[in-house]
Amino acid sequence: MARKKRIDYYLWEEADLKTGFSSMQRVTGFPVAVATVLIGKGKIRERKRHSCS
Repeated sequence: MARKKRIDYYLWEEADLKTGFSSMQRVTGFPVAVATVLIGKGKIRERKRHSCS
């Protein structure tokens, strides 16, 4: 039986003045990029759909 796990992370990001990307634009892609790497390495195999309710 799988155990529930909670992961909290805190991040400070600022706009990239060279590229013109805002901090919000940069930060929203970070979790997706990390998850993509972990899936590619086979570290995440479980498929679930999570809601924000």
